[in-house]
Amino acid sequence: MVCSFSKLRILKGGQFEKKLYRFVQFILLFIASVAGGLALKNIFNYSMIMGLGLGIVFLLCAVFVAGKYKQ
Repeated sequence: MVCSFSKLRILKGGQFEKKLYRFVQFILLFIASVAGGLALKNIFNYSMIMGLGLGIVFLLCAVFVAGKYKQ
């Protein structure tokens, strides 16, 4: 599937950019939660599991936002 981002911006009037930013925010939160779990692994017993669990939630939110836009 080939699409032009400039055409999508024109067609949706900026709504595409807003959804794209929300998707990127969830991806960055996923990365931050995994990194936080790794950083705190010597302080808390289950910090890596909690960080990964929270990261999976953020990743699912990102997929939901991307899928909602595609509809």
